[in-house]
Parts: sequence; C-alpha cells; structure tokens
Amino acid sequence: MLFEAFGDNLTMICESKKRQTVYYIYHIFAIFDRRLGKRRLIEIVKNVDTEPEWFRKYVIIRAKAEGMI
Repeated sequence: MLFEAFGDNLTMICESKKRQTVYYIYHIFAIFDRRLGKRRLIEIVKNVDTEPEWFRKYVIIRAKAEGMI
C-alpha cells in the first residue's frame, strides 16, 4: 500500500538518477578527450567540489595526466 502511494514518484526519481548518471558518463568521455584544453580543464577542476565523488576521481586522473596536480 505504501509503495503504491509512492510508486510513481519513486519511478520518476529512479529515471532522473539514470539520466544524471548518463550525463556524467558523457562528461567523463569529454574530460578524457585530448581536444579539451587546459583552460577549460582548469575551470572544471575548480568547480569539481560540487560533483559526485566518483566523478571527481576521473577529473583528478586527467588533471594529474596534464601535470596540473
């Protein structure tokens, strides 16, 4: 009964999380693309504190590869 009351909202939350995860996966591919310049990477690194922990790890990997950290 309780699940039925929240069922539609839970489905919407799950769909939202899936879309958000897909967004971050595309963003990870963009970060590892060599065409991403150092200036843009610096901006991403500055603002990475607001992103999920698992995403930050990938940004740090790229920043280390560029010798920024």
